[in-house]
Amino acid sequence: MPEAFICIRFSLFSLSEIQEATCNFNPSLKIGEGGYGSIYKGFLRHFLAAIKVLNPDGMQGPLEFKQEVDILSKLMHNVLILIGAA
Repeated sequence: MPEAFICIRFSLFSLSEIQEATCNFNPSLKIGEGGYGSIYKGFLRHFLAAIKVLNPDGMQGPLEFKQEVDILSKLMHNVLILIGAA
């Protein structure tokens, strides 16, 4: 089934919210890792979320991350929903 492009507003999260949601980036909450950085499981504003944390030395820089956020904010996907960015 093709995805539909729509305009979705999303929240901006503070670093303190991200730290709280990941228990200060607790390794036990890490669910994935790659060249771009790490993915943590956490709760953000009562939503169970996968939280992507960029590695400053990783393959994905700030521009690519912004492009990813822009695309995901417009995409209505059956598995992944962007709820915010920081």
